[in-house]
Amino acid sequence: MATSTATPVLSAARRAEFALRFRECIYAYPYLPAGERHLLAYATERAAARQHWQAITALAETGADVTDAVLDGLLPHADTAANRARDVWIVHLPAIAADARRHFTEVGWVRAEDWPRVASALLAFVRRCLAEPGDLAAACEDFAGRPYIKGLQMGMVSPILHALRPDAFCRISRPARRVINHFAGTDYGIPLLDYAAANATVLRMLAETDDILRQRRAPDLPPVDLFDYFCQWLVGVKHWTPATAGAWHITLAYKAQWPAWQQGGYVACVAPEVRDLAQRPPGMLPQATSVRGKQQAKWALALAQDLHEGEWIVAHTDKGEVMGLGTIAGPYYYVAEAEDAHRLPVRWEATPANGWGYAQFRGGLSALHEIVLTRIMQDRLTPTATAPATMPAFPPCDDPLPLREVAAPYHVAPAWQTAAADYDLARCATETGMEPATLERWVRAIDRKGQAIITGPPGTGKTYLAQRLAHALSAADGMWSMVQFHPAYTYEDFVQGIRPQTTPTGQVRYPLVPGRFLDFCRKAQAYTGRCVLVIDEINRAHLAQVFGEVMALLEYRDQTLPLASGGTLQIPANVRILGTMNTADRSLALVDHALRRRFAILALHPNYHLLHQFHAGTDFPVAQLVTVLQRVNAAIGDPHYALGVSYFLRRDLAEAIADIWQMEIEPYLADIFFDQPEEVATWRWEAVAPQILGRAKRSRSRST
Repeated sequence: MATSTATPVLSAARRAEFALRFRECIYAYPYLPAGERHLLAYATERAAARQHWQAITALAETGADVTDAVLDGLLPHADTAANRARDVWIVHLPAIAADARRHFTEVGWVRAEDWPRVASALLAFVRRCLAEPGDLAAACEDFAGRPYIKGLQMGMVSPILHALRPDAFCRISRPARRVINHFAGTDYGIPLLDYAAANATVLRMLAETDDILRQRRAPDLPPVDLFDYFCQWLVGVKHWTPATAGAWHITLAYKAQWPAWQQGGYVACVAPEVRDLAQRPPGMLPQATSVRGKQQAKWALALAQDLHEGEWIVAHTDKGEVMGLGTIAGPYYYVAEAEDAHRLPVRWEATPANGWGYAQFRGGLSALHEIVLTRIMQDRLTPTATAPATMPAFPPCDDPLPLREVAAPYHVAPAWQTAAADYDLARCATETGMEPATLERWVRAIDRKGQAIITGPPGTGKTYLAQRLAHALSAADGMWSMVQFHPAYTYEDFVQGIRPQTTPTGQVRYPLVPGRFLDFCRKAQAYTGRCVLVIDEINRAHLAQVFGEVMALLEYRDQTLPLASGGTLQIPANVRILGTMNTADRSLALVDHALRRRFAILALHPNYHLLHQFHAGTDFPVAQLVTVLQRVNAAIGDPHYALGVSYFLRRDLAEAIADIWQMEIEPYLADIFFDQPEEVATWRWEAVAPQILGRAKRSRSRST
């Protein structure tokens, strides 16, 4: 056991980096559907593991053959229909997708006749570890040393130990090993012989980061589960690449340059006398005539050849004001038409919380001392990423957020609408196809934050859902209203402003008129139930400008603030704001962070299972349509731009699908693949019709 005088596993810089990334995880991942499923999986997996273990030990006491029970109940299996039918132990991590015996036998790791001995040894190993956790190293050495054991390495054996004794054993998966090796400076591989040392390292890391793991917003999980949760998010969802030892700082030519760097995801050097450095031999200094040009050439060459993917970089002004912290995400590239033509892609991780400046920063580009990097990470920065920035590459087919968009046009509410008293969440779930449990979770989030944004790509029915959810929220003595934002929408429209009015005598006057939100808040005071303002396309307006003082009041509902044009405003406690946002129009990450963090993010994704449900009982080949949609969205490669399923939620789909595809889907894909005409051709109706309708049916339709 480590003593208080033992050398810490984490250096100061790595601990600060861990804290920064963990904070980003808990502010983003738990609010994604995948993150919530992941949280729930721990209790489910642990309960199933204990049931299997009790059944196996009881069977072993009878002297019966336990080979099948051990292999099915102690090894981790993927959640597939075949595995569910076999009643094996299922985990949320990538695991055995098919029958383990067949796979291990086919690759030559285990002979078919050795499986009883393998199962017996595995059962003995687990029993020994559970009884004497301190003998883990010896148990691993004994188990791995058996000649008929091959393939049962750390990632295959540690999950059951972790599930049965989370106080003593950690699950060391591939993502966890990458995280451990980076933060602890170790080099653990997959062999089971490394497990005891890796497990001890994680337990020490957990002790050293206890204050980080137990912060207020962290999910309520045991430390080992929380660490595993963090590892799966960091590697599997965020697609993080471990940083090397290098760290740099770079000066903006002028402060106004920062928005372009931040939104474009890069850093750059201005060196007008130097052309593309990608093909220049290492170390060869490009030619420049002026003294300043030579210095700029050195910085550009360093940017092109000395900085590497995964290294940290801090962007700051010439006065030392830190603008952002990020990691280099790729190789150097050159943009000939740009002033700052020499560039490196950067994944921005954090921005300053309080406009912090460090006077010792000098101009240009140079290495950054670890002490300064640690100080920046520890005290002055907050993560920039939120839920949509860390979404999985694409939701699975059985995504738990089904949504049904009916063929009838959307109902647009009048300015102020009193909800029907008998409209509840159950009816909302029926009309939208949402799971009641999901709606209840969303309502809790809306009540907790006071406001939320429903996000998703085109065709997921965000507006339809927002209206129905507002109706349900306000059913008990409340009311709801809807407004749509657009680029010309202003503070005067939303809060208050001067508006010209004509008097009966024909004269023009300019009174101070309450805007939509101020008027809504005043009317809400007459109700005791929730009053919901639906803001459709919330990201189409300049939000910080439109909201003004409201931005502060969204967080401090009990305070009153003076308005710029006179008067005061306090948001009534019963007011809720529900926005919708099409992620294909503008990523949520581009919305002002101070405003963004005040909203709960409710994400909708394409749900193919809903298509199956909607067209159940019809002869439309919905399975073939789903296959094509999955391939289209895989080609798009970005969940923010994925195709939703509401285009195809029509009872007359067989007759209308050709028009829908040619008039709605093809123009959208032409915009997505504007620079890839060959990709657009792949998804023309003539190309996909046989795949969706079937060749025989397609031929018959042509003949008629």
